[in-house]
Amino acid sequence: MMRPLDGVRVLDFTWVVAGPVTTRILADLGAEVIKVERRGSIDFGERRGGLSGTLMRGKRSVVIDLNDPRGLDLARHLATVSDVVIDNFSARVMTNLGLDYDALAALKPDIICVRMTGFGLTGPDRDHVSYGPTLQALTGYTLLMAEPGGPPAGFGYSYSDLAGGNLGALAVLAALWHRRRTGRGQLVDLAQLEAVASLVGPVLLARAIDGGVSTPTGNASQEAPGAP
Repeated sequence: MMRPLDGVRVLDFTWVVAGPVTTRILADLGAEVIKVERRGSIDFGERRGGLSGTLMRGKRSVVIDLNDPRGLDLARHLATVSDVVIDNFSARVMTNLGLDYDALAALKPDIICVRMTGFGLTGPDRDHVSYGPTLQALTGYTLLMAEPGGPPAGFGYSYSDLAGGNLGALAVLAALWHRRRTGRGQLVDLAQLEAVASLVGPVLLARAIDGGVSTPTGNASQEAPGAP
């Protein structure tokens, strides 16, 4: 059975959760995903149980030492035979390695590079490393997760990683469609902070429209009164 992304190759430098969620979705849609791994990494490996199976399913794997010039040459070669290169490091990492969009586009002009940094490729926080709980707190999302009148309860899981991961997959699909129509690749600057901030949209709208202040409701639904 043919799948939508059959024939698309993705070079995957992502790790932990947010980036691997993106590339897992692409693999599920038929893309050939080549996950670049490194020995001694704290990433989820083959011995991490069900989570590893969930995030890494359907992907190929290659171990490359990016601190070795021979490893960088191999990574560049793989990029030239790929459609998409994706990472979720802080902004400086791929540039320092010589694997940023400008460097790769010089080798393959129609390449699509998706940079899933925590805080974007520009601005004062560009080089900061981010994790899901940090982004949830910075966007105010953690504050909304509480019982009425109680302290912030937070999340039992990095929910923001799923938000960033899903938007990353959507961005790749849009970039592939754009390239199909125009023949041009592009750089996608996806700040995961912005992905999480999109989840608090209803709260911000309520404040903007009537000046009201939203308060935590526990597991109750603010939309329940509108149900039939």
